[in-house]
Amino acid sequence: MRRFVAHSEMSGAMPSPGHTQHDAGRTGKDGITLLRYLHIRNIAVIDELEVEFSDGLSVITGETGSGKSIIIDSLELLLGSKASSELIRSGEEQALVEGLFTVPPSSPVWSLLAEQGIDHESSSGGTLMIRRGIAAAAPNKSFVNGVLVPVGFLRELGQYLVEIHGQHDSRILLQPKYHRELLDGFHNERGLLDEVAQLARRIEQTRRALAELNRNEHDRLQRLDLLNFQIREIETAGLQPDEEGRLTDERNILANAERLLQIGTRGYERLYEAEDSVMNELNRILQDLEEGVRIDPSLEKVLAGVQGAIYQLEDAAYAHRDYAQRIEYNEERLNDVETRLALLDRLKRKYGGSIVEILDFFNRISAERSGIESADERKENLAGELGRLRESYGKTAGRLTTVRTRAARRIEKAIEEHLRELGMTQTRFKVNVAGVEHQEHYPTAGIDDVEFLVSPNVGEDLRPLHKVASGGELSRITLALKLILHAEPDLTLIFDEVDSGIGGATAEIVGRKLLSVSRQNQTFCITHVPQIAALGEHHFLVDKKVVGRKTMAGIRCLERDDRVEEVARMLGGISVTDLSREHARQLIATGVSSAGS
Repeated sequence: MRRFVAHSEMSGAMPSPGHTQHDAGRTGKDGITLLRYLHIRNIAVIDELEVEFSDGLSVITGETGSGKSIIIDSLELLLGSKASSELIRSGEEQALVEGLFTVPPSSPVWSLLAEQGIDHESSSGGTLMIRRGIAAAAPNKSFVNGVLVPVGFLRELGQYLVEIHGQHDSRILLQPKYHRELLDGFHNERGLLDEVAQLARRIEQTRRALAELNRNEHDRLQRLDLLNFQIREIETAGLQPDEEGRLTDERNILANAERLLQIGTRGYERLYEAEDSVMNELNRILQDLEEGVRIDPSLEKVLAGVQGAIYQLEDAAYAHRDYAQRIEYNEERLNDVETRLALLDRLKRKYGGSIVEILDFFNRISAERSGIESADERKENLAGELGRLRESYGKTAGRLTTVRTRAARRIEKAIEEHLRELGMTQTRFKVNVAGVEHQEHYPTAGIDDVEFLVSPNVGEDLRPLHKVASGGELSRITLALKLILHAEPDLTLIFDEVDSGIGGATAEIVGRKLLSVSRQNQTFCITHVPQIAALGEHHFLVDKKVVGRKTMAGIRCLERDDRVEEVARMLGGISVTDLSREHARQLIATGVSSAGS
């Protein structure tokens, strides 16, 4: 494993994961996620650092304030935590965090990448490169396998890559509102939890719909009266889509009947009946042409044209006569047409600009009336649906209570076993699952209140954690819970000083438990406890130094004598003696033996 170096010592090349000093013959566990590489630039006191990791238990040590927390903060940035320009190193404009993961083919990470259209190879596991940039005066940018992504997508990925347990976890344990979530994470009946939540939401939606119907009863009845009036008015009118045009034409004819009669009669007379009619004149011309044809046959065409005109004019004359005979002035019919057109005009002003629009309006209000008239039926259906949903919720939430209760008993037994090994031999631990009187409230998380109770000493009653546990006891309870409730096997685990307040033989037991966890998950532990540091399969030291006028944080992987020196410092403080070195060698030898077993 290469050391975490300052920028001036870096090669600048991206490492190939899996080829490190400590890997000697190890190829890594199949089916788990591994953080292989981390690169940090211009974050707080870090100038530029890079490091490679492998599987197993890695411990990170260093004096208080050396910069260990900055590394965790940088990793959290990589996984989508909120970024601030204040994190950028003084005097710089941009900061960068990069991480390289190897991820098993079964991980949900690959389906998330597929949804985003990001190229990947997951058939036999693959690599995932995440890059997060922070800028003081420009938008921050995040990349996954070279593709620009929103920071929210990093948070989605992060939940399937790394799980960080810090000292704040102890504070969370003191708050009962988180206990149900921890319990549900243990039994992991996700489908049952989702079913309860879905039923609760459907109950609330149905209740709101029913309440809306009841609340608007008066308004609905008023609206129904109005709709009935409008529908009757339009139905009574008996509208036809094309009638307005026909009526308008008929009104024009009736209103001008006298003039139209004159046009028909006068046209017939002038064409046919009058002494000087057009037909009489044409007949005279025809007689002249007939005589002319006998003299000059070339007039035959002219004669034929006149004869054709006579036939056409006869038809036109008879058409005038027939039209005049049909014309009748009917004042009663004219009044009826005027009345009908006035009705249409009034309906258009009320319901639409044309008869077609009025009929469309009629169809809409008819449908609305049907909906209102069926409200009682809908109320009955909603009430029945609400009853069925409540019954189903009760049964499903009851099943969830059973699952939680069984899981609580398993947690209690496992926690007490861990606590005995951690020196709390007389401690009783209980996960209290109590049903809530919900009445008309149906919680999406089910009907159970969950709280962790503890009794550290014989004869004492079980009480809430925040009323009983001391700092050291709470740290051990936290660790025991994390050992039981830790992530799925394909997550990298990071324990940030959860061993606070623990020392001696108990600390060694803690270390062995972390070592056991690391057989299933790649595990990191930031610690101040030498017994735990000695059990690490890989040991990193974080320190700070002044270069020029700037403070720079660095980290290096400790080997042999350097590791002895660091564990001796942790044992004896600033003054490292030969005795503390010998003690350190013994601890490390024991740790190496434990790691190999």
